[in-house]
Amino acid sequence: MTVSDNGKGISKDIELEDLDTLGLQLVSILIDQLDGNIELKRDQGTEFRITFDIVQDCLR
Repeated sequence: MTVSDNGKGISKDIELEDLDTLGLQLVSILIDQLDGNIELKRDQGTEFRITFDIVQDCLR
């Protein structure tokens, strides 16, 4: 899943490992629960790319 915008972007001082906002903390917790990964890009706005594996048994 990718979420992005073309605004001014998130400050380069903000690290995903040291989050202060409740929203980003909740996203991080959910990604951990799903054994996922998050990637942050700060080029021409902000882009969050979230990846996780889908277990076949869950699709039944």
